[in-house]
Amino acid sequence: MNQEKIGQFIAGCRKKKGMTQKELGERLNVSDKSISKWERGINMPDVSLYMPLCEALNISINELFAGEYIQTDAIVQKSEENIISIVKDNYEKTKKLNKIQNIIVVIALLSVPFIVLQWNLKLVWTVVELKTQTYTNIYLISLSYFIAYFLVYKKIRLGYYLMWIIFILLFCINISLLGYDPKLLTLSVDLWMNIFITIIAIINNDLKLSHLIKKV
Repeated sequence: MNQEKIGQFIAGCRKKKGMTQKELGERLNVSDKSISKWERGINMPDVSLYMPLCEALNISINELFAGEYIQTDAIVQKSEENIISIVKDNYEKTKKLNKIQNIIVVIALLSVPFIVLQWNLKLVWTVVELKTQTYTNIYLISLSYFIAYFLVYKKIRLGYYLMWIIFILLFCINISLLGYDPKLLTLSVDLWMNIFITIIAIINNDLKLSHLIKKV
């Protein structure tokens, strides 16, 4: 969709109705600044406002998406063009989100050795009599991030659950051995990585909140 064209069309229809941005905003329960952003093509109205906006401007949804008035004999053609445009926009947004998620996962994978190193240095220097088995367990748990992030990269849902299980295990071990330290670099790195990856996955529908709630 051409947001600038749609914005100009909204502005033209509003002026044709003799309404100011403030008056249109009051009818839609939004600010005049929001109307201004629509008309300048900065962003689109919220989906819930499509119908009220069209009713206020006396236009159809197809005309809103097309950014122009549509003759009766061209309705079908414009409808198809609008559908293709919407699908294309959604594809581009999904593609961008996937790219961002992949970049974060790659960074997370590369950061694993650094996370493990920080853990080991912290434990070696602060817990002198640490048992070999405990040390090995921590090392192996940390390395499990490789598996979790690789599964996430492959869009396998198990990877999202695994990365949080690993974080919780490391967090609990850290507290039991070293005490709670909010500035510990290892927790900061994997915590924020996991949060960003999860948020993007939810936005991109790789994870669904309803599914997560049922699991909990």
